[in-house]
Amino acid sequence: MIEDARDGGRSGGRRGRLDVAIEHPRLIRVRGALDEDTAPMLAGALRPVVTRGGTVQVDLAGLETVDASGFAVLLDVASALGRRGRLVLRDPPPTIRQMVAEHVGEVVGIVTIVHD
Repeated sequence: MIEDARDGGRSGGRRGRLDVAIEHPRLIRVRGALDEDTAPMLAGALRPVVTRGGTVQVDLAGLETVDASGFAVLLDVASALGRRGRLVLRDPPPTIRQMVAEHVGEVVGIVTIVHD
């Protein structure tokens, strides 16, 4: 498990936290805050999975917050997979679903949303 990223002091000294667990070679569970401070951690964790190609599932049910930086990582993963695979977002929070709807032209055919 990869965890713990600082929030740069913006939340009054509290720590922004992101837990990334690789449950299976193609299933990654993400919990906590996915923002500009923690997005690089997720990108690093996903890099080897993306390199292998195929379907990559990211379970977002435990995601508490997400900002544009976090969403950009997911778009980058989907783009990097290209024709070699696809990105499946499992149980994304409303914020992610809204971002996907707003960027539908960029994600059609490379991002799938699944609700369990």
